[in-house]
Order: sequence, then C-alpha cells, then structure tokens
Amino acid sequence: MIFFFSIYFSSLYSVAVSMSFGRITLAIAQWIAIAFYTVIALLSVRIQMLFSKGIVIGITFFCIPYMFFETGGYYGTVLMFTALFVFAIAMIFKGRARIFMALGVIVIYGGCVILQYLFPGLAVPFTSPEAVVIEHIITLVLVVAVLSITTVYISNTLDYEERVIKSLLADMEQANKKLEEMSNRDALTGAYNRRYFSEFMERTIQSCNETGRFIHCLLMDLDHFKRINDTYGHGFGDEVLIATVRAIGDVLRESDVIIRFGGEEFMVVIYDAVDSVALNISERICDSIRNLTFRNGVKVSISIGMVRSKPNETPEDIFARADTLLYRAKSEGRNRVCFESNYSTDKKL
Repeated sequence: MIFFFSIYFSSLYSVAVSMSFGRITLAIAQWIAIAFYTVIALLSVRIQMLFSKGIVIGITFFCIPYMFFETGGYYGTVLMFTALFVFAIAMIFKGRARIFMALGVIVIYGGCVILQYLFPGLAVPFTSPEAVVIEHIITLVLVVAVLSITTVYISNTLDYEERVIKSLLADMEQANKKLEEMSNRDALTGAYNRRYFSEFMERTIQSCNETGRFIHCLLMDLDHFKRINDTYGHGFGDEVLIATVRAIGDVLRESDVIIRFGGEEFMVVIYDAVDSVALNISERICDSIRNLTFRNGVKVSISIGMVRSKPNETPEDIFARADTLLYRAKSEGRNRVCFESNYSTDKKL
C-alpha cells in the first residue's frame, strides 16, 4: 500500500508537470491511470494483491520511460523514482522473476539514456534553473518519505515476526518437554515407566560412582493383586493401582522417584539417605498401603525388597538383588520389608 500510494501521488505530480508543459493528451492518459489506481484502492486487500504485480510491471515498462522523458531525461529525477521501483520489485516478486524485473529496470533506464543522447528532442527540457531545483526537491522528499516509511514498516514487521518465532520456539520447546515427560510416564498411574528406568538408573549410578554416594532401591509388589482383578474386575484393579501410587507418593520426599515396572510391581529410588531413613520410608509405605480402604471393604498390602547400591554396580545387578529380597518377603508371609543383613536385620511388619 505504501508503494501504491507513492505511485499514485507521483502520478498526480507527473500530471502537473505534463500540463505545465502543455502536453494535454499525455495528461489525460495520466488522469485515466490515476482513476484506475483510485478504483484499486477501494478494493479489498486480496484483490489489490492480484493487481500488484501488474502495476509494478506497468511502471517498469511504461511509466519509467514516460517519466524519464517528461521530467528532463537524465537531467531529471527518474533515477530517484527508480529506487522505489526496484524496492517494490524486491518485495513483490520472488526468485528469477525478481532478478529479471530488476534487470528490466536497469535495461529500460539505460535505453532511455541512449535514446535521449541520440534524440535530444524527446526529453522535455526544464523551463528554468529554478524548475530543476523544485523538481529535485519535491522528488527527493517524496522518495525519502516513502523509503523511510517502508523501512520502518519492514523493520517493525521483522521485529514482530521475530517475537512470534521466539514465542513459537518457546512453546515448541515446552511442548517437547511435556511430550518427553509423558513418554516417560505410566498412562494409568502417572508414575515413571520402565522405559524411563534404564536411562534414569544409568545416569543415577554414574553420579553415585563419581560422588561416592549411594541410593536405596525399593522393589515392591501388591499382595494378591491377581485375586483382586479376578474378583472385582480390572477396572477396580486400576483404582487400586492409582490409589497405591498416590499413597506411595505421599510418603516419599521430593527427590525420591517412583517407577511402575508393569502390573502391580513398582520401584522407589531414594536419594542420599542413611539406611534408617530408607527403612523408615519403606515401613511408612507399607503402613500407608495397608490403611487404604476401597469399595466392598477391600483392603490391600504390599511387600518390599530394599537394597543399597554398591560401587560400579549395574541397574540389572541392583534389580536382581532387590528382586531376591522381594521374593523372600513374599515367601515369608507378605506385607513386610526385607533388606540385606549386611547393614541391618530384616524387619517384618
């Protein structure tokens, strides 16, 4: 629109020049062109865009030669307007069309210069030195104004687009983090899933080896869960699993992690705690699960095998030791915590 109105007002200016030199026929033609621009200005932006390339082509191949000879030839101001046309071409056209159109402006301007040199009478001369000064001042103001407005508009548009892009990138990054988090979570209970376990344990054990610290791993399994599913259905079993994870989460510290291995089997990883603290958390988990009450008066319990990590141990080694203790807790009557005797004694609840 900025270029359109610059063309519109430059046409009015050119009409005044033509009439001042007595070229009435050319002035009438210009008035027709101005009427055409006025009609386009009243149309919707979408339709204006359809006309934009045609208008620029018309300016390039018809208006530039006309304005060249009407405004003193190479003594005049067409070269200033040519900068506007090249700018408009760069904005409207793309790819090879942009290059060809820009070259077209240069070729036409060069051709006009050659024609004036060969036929000096084609260019309308200025009536006085004052007219030359006025012509250049008016053209310079018009061109500078249009280029300044366009530059500010483009700069503001680019700033806005940059802000939008940064906002979209931030949203995408946040969405990716959410997707990654969701992919590591069990859909039913919200606990971390087995897919997350391997990477998490590798990272955690490496950190323990580097810092000399350790973790406690609590492998746990709901007692007689299959009987609950068979008696009350899998929907009821899902309610029990959800309530179990919630009860375990209420006991854990913020730094501790709960992982669902599948079915009714879970693992809790306790960071940087002495044996007594880890044992206390295990006991509180058993108490919390035992105090849950479900429909039909159903009660549940949980068995836990607890181990402390050792230097240079793999996640599989830790899981195997915890699984052995869990099996022992099951075989000794369930609803209890079993842990290694190398740092304490087994405690039955």
